[in-house]
Amino acid sequence: MRIDLEANELNTLPPEIGQLTTLAKLDLNHNELSTLPSEIGECTGLKILDLDQNQLDTLPSEIGECTGLKILDLDQNQLDTLPQEIGQLKALTALHVSHNQLSTLPQEICQLTALNILFLTANRLTALPTEIGRLTALTHLYLGANQVSTLPSEIGRLTALTELALFANGIRTFPKEIIQLTAIETLDLALNEIDELPSEICKLSSLSRLDLERTRLGALPPEISQLPSLTMLNCSKNHLETLPSEIARCTRLERLILENNSLRELPENLLELRHLKELTLHGNESLGLPTELLGPTYNPRDTNTPPADPRAILDYYFSRQEDGEAPMQEVRLLLVGRGRVGKTSLLKALRGEAPDENEPETPGITVEPLNLQCPSGNATAHVWDFGGQEFLHGTHQIFLAERCVYLLVLEGREGNWELETDYWLRFIESFGGDSPVLIVLTKYDKHPFSVDRFRLQERCPQIAGSWKRMLSHAVE
Repeated sequence: MRIDLEANELNTLPPEIGQLTTLAKLDLNHNELSTLPSEIGECTGLKILDLDQNQLDTLPSEIGECTGLKILDLDQNQLDTLPQEIGQLKALTALHVSHNQLSTLPQEICQLTALNILFLTANRLTALPTEIGRLTALTHLYLGANQVSTLPSEIGRLTALTELALFANGIRTFPKEIIQLTAIETLDLALNEIDELPSEICKLSSLSRLDLERTRLGALPPEISQLPSLTMLNCSKNHLETLPSEIARCTRLERLILENNSLRELPENLLELRHLKELTLHGNESLGLPTELLGPTYNPRDTNTPPADPRAILDYYFSRQEDGEAPMQEVRLLLVGRGRVGKTSLLKALRGEAPDENEPETPGITVEPLNLQCPSGNATAHVWDFGGQEFLHGTHQIFLAERCVYLLVLEGREGNWELETDYWLRFIESFGGDSPVLIVLTKYDKHPFSVDRFRLQERCPQIAGSWKRMLSHAVE
């Protein structure tokens, strides 16, 4: 039997609740309860008790008689202590006591040997009991926003732990006990005062997410490269001036958050991070990156706004280096033209892919690799596909550069190829210098048209040729 009394402004619970001996789930969250009747202990069939967001300042000792309880949610109350009897809940697998006023934990909590999840975020804890090491089934431990400055050595016995949150505490040095937690996948140390990572961090071979935001870090150790499972690294709001080149060995890295540091340069082998989906570099003025290129700032709660393309950021950065030269057998290829003329479909055709009639219009700028067969061997073109919407035209000039190849894509549907060509050639000439330009005519079988090649060549000497593409269904 289940009873759901969520959000009913209840301020008391009748003692008759104890007569519901077959009650399995009782949901009382979002009410105004300040106490529980002692009869709650008579609900011996209770497995889930949800008391989130009430006004409880104590728990009756009889709670320990609910020995079948598996999940107990006490988040967002006013508890400053837990009764010793909580240690009798031997079946408990999840205990939520975040956002309360706990300053200590009873030693008896360490008798909960079946516990998998323990939430203690946003309390007033200054230490953990040494008996914490008995919770060997624990997989998730959340201690963020407390006042814990050190961890007991016994925490190293929690070898099943996969997630450990220690953000916003008073930790000054990397807790050496963490190194023993070789199953750890997520480690959150943000908002502490850890200015150095030990080389032993390489022992955390299962680590996938590492959050070091605002921890006063001045450098990352080269051993960071020995974290083969790392997919997310957040080092924002620190004092990093350089990155170790070894970071490129973290081949599974998808998100690299480095905003608001003091980075002077980026290692070129960041280009080897082929799975990188997010690179956040705002607030590193010495890198000389325009904000329009960097996209939105890092926001872990925003899942709707896509981040800027890391390949576009890195390609722009390395192309602007004063002493750098373009790598051999690589070229930057820029597709420009107004919206829905077929730029994205042209790129697909170049890659041997079929066009998609339902292809959405390119939102902004994308960068994709294109393998080329050249007389001197294989080469890679980094193809920048620009959205053609008019509001983007003003930002194109940020990305147009010299030492590139430009593909100007036109179609004859509206018979204004001359105006279109002049418009885009002005953009290219202003910022691309003498970079070669290819003019591509798309949808030619549906809207055949011809261009005055001699006039164009006279108008723009760097035009290297033109190309008719029979793309009837080319869309963007």
